[in-house]
Amino acid sequence: MKTRRQTSRDRRGERGVTMLLVAVAMVSIVAMAALAIDIITLYVAKVEAQRAADAAAMAGAKALVAGGVTGDPTNAFSTWQAACGIAAKQALSIAQMNSLGGALVTASDVQVSFPNAPSTTDCSGSNKVFGINPQIQVVVQRQDLPVFFARIFARSASTITAIATAEALNPSNSSSVSADATTIPISPRCVKPWLIPNLDPNPAHVSALTSTPMPFVDTVSGAIVNADSLVRVIGELVVLQPDCGTPGCALINPPTAGLYLPAYVPSGSNNFCPATVGSSDYEQAIECCSNVAYTCGVKGAQVDLNTSGATLASYVQNGVMNLITGGMGGQPDLLLASSPLQVIAQPGGPLVKSGVVSPGDQVTSSLSIVTVPIYDGATILVGTSQPSVTVVGFAQLFLQSADSNGIIMANVLNVSGCVMGSVSPNPPVIGGGVSSVPVRLITH
Repeated sequence: MKTRRQTSRDRRGERGVTMLLVAVAMVSIVAMAALAIDIITLYVAKVEAQRAADAAAMAGAKALVAGGVTGDPTNAFSTWQAACGIAAKQALSIAQMNSLGGALVTASDVQVSFPNAPSTTDCSGSNKVFGINPQIQVVVQRQDLPVFFARIFARSASTITAIATAEALNPSNSSSVSADATTIPISPRCVKPWLIPNLDPNPAHVSALTSTPMPFVDTVSGAIVNADSLVRVIGELVVLQPDCGTPGCALINPPTAGLYLPAYVPSGSNNFCPATVGSSDYEQAIECCSNVAYTCGVKGAQVDLNTSGATLASYVQNGVMNLITGGMGGQPDLLLASSPLQVIAQPGGPLVKSGVVSPGDQVTSSLSIVTVPIYDGATILVGTSQPSVTVVGFAQLFLQSADSNGIIMANVLNVSGCVMGSVSPNPPVIGGGVSSVPVRLITH
């Protein structure tokens, strides 16, 4: 039996154990803090890096489309290298607008490449696949990302890496690269309500045999006509006039090159509008994004024969001018008809006024860029007020102006076609933006 004196001596031998337990507990608490705080910090940084990479890749792919890469599948005009330089610059610029780990992304944090180009760094050479669906890859990496509590256990900084690849797809030539050798359909958004016939109004584009206008797209293969000719369709200035744009006029049926028909716009079909909104559904469909769907290759798009004459001309002029000025009476963006094509933001323009860009900046998005459906140009059945026509493709236009007669001046930025009367087994590609050549993220 222990005496009281022996028990006291035993307890004196345990002095300091509590301090050891507290020290061990503090180490555990610090480790848990490092795990909680630093992992959250790294997770947020990873999300920021991925956001920067995604945005940069999408901007670069849109720059490839705007530069006309998909309109020149064989690089006949040697524009790929310049277009890729612009795309890389655009991607880098967009990436540097994002923050990562509390600081803006720098040029040294970004790497841009073109995975399916002849040369992945500058796109020199020729490769048909790249000319049909060019890809751009952006890697955002920061190696000196600061951590806090974890520095107690490791002195090295953490590295965050994010990769994004974006692709542009022109369905006009997609059959040559698709798995089943069929045209890949697209579903462009925000299509403007002008149905133009499949006839190029440029006087230089006529058949040598028949002296008749050449089509925009080949309805057998869906390919762009005059894509590789000396006087190609991409970049050309076109003048589009209403098929029936004056009071008491008679419909030219079938239409000639350069005429357009108003597409039927159901009431309440708009889901987005700029500052100024037109007084009619048709004018709103010009100024806004209409959710009317156009199926390429089959009969279904409807013509609005009730909207014509001075009414149509007024709607078109007001709609176009309000659209390209952002409804604020600003200066429309400028298209440099160079090779590759470039869109420049202007002082007082919509993007500059909103503070998104500065005057003189090159941009890939503009209110002046629109998509319109191309129909086969067959005779219209006028027995009903909304006869149907067959859409065989889409044209991406850069709007310059519209006058009081409803005459539209525009440049052709791109054309995409489909095979008339066929239903593709492939699901339609729905890309970001309002382009006849959709752009999408394929990996991230």
